[in-house]
Amino acid sequence: MKPPRPDCGRLRNSRRAFQAMLRTLIVEGQCSGEVADGDPDQLAVFVMAGLDGLSRLAARQPREFKRHVPGAQILLRMLRPQPCQHSWAKQ
Repeated sequence: MKPPRPDCGRLRNSRRAFQAMLRTLIVEGQCSGEVADGDPDQLAVFVMAGLDGLSRLAARQPREFKRHVPGAQILLRMLRPQPCQHSWAKQ
């Protein structure tokens, strides 16, 4: 007996809804200065890819995941605007 197939249409719609909600949060964060400038769709895909990778690690290597799971602060730090640190930009 074959396992039931996932409802791909529902999964796709859920992913799209999550991405749209995430994009909205990113745009709001950009407007308030809490999220770095950039294409909000690209930033949403970046966040989703990170979450996907962490989910896969948790499923495949739970002990490794528990030892090395990054805190939310790391993800947020990657999205925050940062002052330019390049020496050429300080002239």
